[in-house]
Amino acid sequence: MEREKQTGKTINLHDRERERQTLRREIAKLLEERDNLLYVRAPHIEAAYCLKFGEAEYKVHELRCDTMRAKRKIELIRASLNRQEPISTAAIEERLDREFYEYKERLDDWLNKINDALTRSRGESLTKEETAEIKRLYRTIMKALHPDLNPGESDSLGRLFHNAVAAYEAGDLEALRLIASVTENRTTVAAIPAAELTEREIRRLQTLSESLRNEIGKIESQYPFTLQPFLDGAAAEEKRRELENERLQLTQTLETYWKTIRSLTGENNE
Repeated sequence: MEREKQTGKTINLHDRERERQTLRREIAKLLEERDNLLYVRAPHIEAAYCLKFGEAEYKVHELRCDTMRAKRKIELIRASLNRQEPISTAAIEERLDREFYEYKERLDDWLNKINDALTRSRGESLTKEETAEIKRLYRTIMKALHPDLNPGESDSLGRLFHNAVAAYEAGDLEALRLIASVTENRTTVAAIPAAELTEREIRRLQTLSESLRNEIGKIESQYPFTLQPFLDGAAAEEKRRELENERLQLTQTLETYWKTIRSLTGENNE
């Protein structure tokens, strides 16, 4: 009877260990899926959107900034007139430069996005086979090095993990091959922990798996994935018309503001 109990306990422990290993594989896959969204698909979607709409978006952002600046300039000029003070164009422009510095930075951000998109479009594309190999290698590396799957690892292995993430983000297949070869033996040997440790670890991995699934869902619902519908079809044409209409409206508003500014300052020309 005692032997039967012991045998049953051993079988159950092996079953739980198989469950633990299944969870580790599942989490490695989820980690790769999440990082693929963050480091591959997100930049690709943003680059594709910038190549399609970047020029129009930049012009609209620039017009928004110019329109708000002109409106603010009118307010400052009228304030000077109300106080019966001379209009100091230089002082007003200096103040506007300070107030609209953030908008200038946003325009620079758009230029940077356009430049990044152009650089990405000129980069070498991976083949289907290379992309599949990168995914496979990355999952293997995640199982071997990710801190959530391997708590308490050394600093050197931690640096290796961060190098793997950087290589994945850059699509560096050779670097991932090297890291995978270094960590290969670490993924093939897995000691069976004591029963209570196994149960605790399974619960931790289950929680981690659920957390990753939630994180993936959240990522897919946010920018830049919200841009994806505008890349093709009717939605793309609608977006193009929307940007053009906004550009025309802002241009008309800006012209009206500048007429007001010339009227207030007594200038015939800007």
